[in-house]
Parts: sequence; structure tokens; C-alpha cells
Amino acid sequence: MLIELFQGVAVDGSSAYVPIDEDEEEDVVANDGNEESPMSTTSRKRGSSCGEQSASSPGKKHKSPMVKLMTGLINTMTSENTSDMITEYANKRQEAKDKAKEKKANNTKESITHCQLLAVQCGAEETSVEYFMATQLFADEANRVIFQNISSDQARLTWLKRWCMMKKLS
Repeated sequence: MLIELFQGVAVDGSSAYVPIDEDEEEDVVANDGNEESPMSTTSRKRGSSCGEQSASSPGKKHKSPMVKLMTGLINTMTSENTSDMITEYANKRQEAKDKAKEKKANNTKESITHCQLLAVQCGAEETSVEYFMATQLFADEANRVIFQNISSDQARLTWLKRWCMMKKLS
């Protein structure tokens, strides 16, 4: 059964593969590979018969460019600078978030202040119920936008008075 199983198969060492460093690989690649191994000097290999073909061995496997690229990337990422780069990136990102938050707070403050000035300008005194209602309404950005988009002072004051009636403050 072994003869039937391994008929036509010859092992002469030429298909063996041993992983090596890249420096050693260059030396091996420089060799043409035309040298015959000591076991393959005879014309007839053990286990093969005259009329049958002998097995051929696969060529040497080389690292693909993608594998080399990923290896270089991994080596770069594991360097000492990686933790510094990550810390620096995290700090910059946090600074950007803080600046955006501060800018939004400043914009909100300016918008509320502008609406309060418009309320006084339209006739709502700071001691009036209408002015109090305005301070409650201006906490919401949508109400500030609506109030600023009203074209006349009289219409703004009427809008505030209607809110007071709706909330039963007048």
C-alpha cells in the first residue's frame, strides 16, 4: 500500500522551506538555484519507475510587498514615539473640543444679550412681566431666532405679550 500511496513522489530536499531573515534571504536569492542537491545527482530517483514523471517541488516563497509594508508599519507603530504621538493627538483633540465648547457658549451668551437688548428696545422694561417672559423664552435657541427675525419693535412686544397671556402672567 505504501508503494501505491507514494508512487511517483520523490523527496530530495529541494522543496524544503526554512524561514530566514531578510538579510539572509538576499544571499539565497542571489544563488540561481541551479545547483543540484547531493541526493539528486542520479538520473533516477528512489521510488519512481522508468515511465512515470517525478514530482516537482514548488519554488521558493518570497515575502509579498504588502507583507513587507505591514511589517514596516508594525515596527513603526511599536516604536517609542507611538505613545508620545497618541498622547499628542489626544491632547490636540481635547483642545479642539474645549475650543468648540467655549465658542458655542460665547455665541449663546452673545445671542441672549442681543435678544435682551431688543426686548428693551421694543418697550419691555426690565421690571416688566414681558421682560421676565423674554428671559425665560431666550433660554431656548429657537425662541431667540424667532424673536430676532421679527421685523418691527411693535411686533416683538406683541409677541412677548401673547406669551405672557398664554402662560397667564398678565
